[in-house]
Amino acid sequence: MAPDVTAGGVFTGTTDVTGVVDDYGPSVGTCPAGGAASGRDVAYALSPATTTNYTVTVTPLNGTFDPLLYAQAACGTNICVAGTTLNGPGQPESISFPVMGGQTVYVIVDGEAVTRGPFEISIQ
Repeated sequence: MAPDVTAGGVFTGTTDVTGVVDDYGPSVGTCPAGGAASGRDVAYALSPATTTNYTVTVTPLNGTFDPLLYAQAACGTNICVAGTTLNGPGQPESISFPVMGGQTVYVIVDGEAVTRGPFEISIQ
């Protein structure tokens, strides 16, 4: 049920509403994101017709949300494409990666140390 954001753009979202649950978690062994417990998460789908390079940035809209940002080749399989959790609460996170034409990659906005909150996500 991930919205298709293949064309890119800037979107707002939140991991802090009823119905948003902790569905995903970065695989610590294969994804640079992770280490602390993940929290509620939101997924977005990228499905380009031709191979496309993407840069995704998530910016928390409050000072307490510490986002995990990662991309998986198949939703829920922990096949990591890219990921980051380098910055602290209230700080943006960014990843860049290619998506092969005809493939779907899922971008997951998650919460480091089970934090949650509103965010802006930019897909370029």
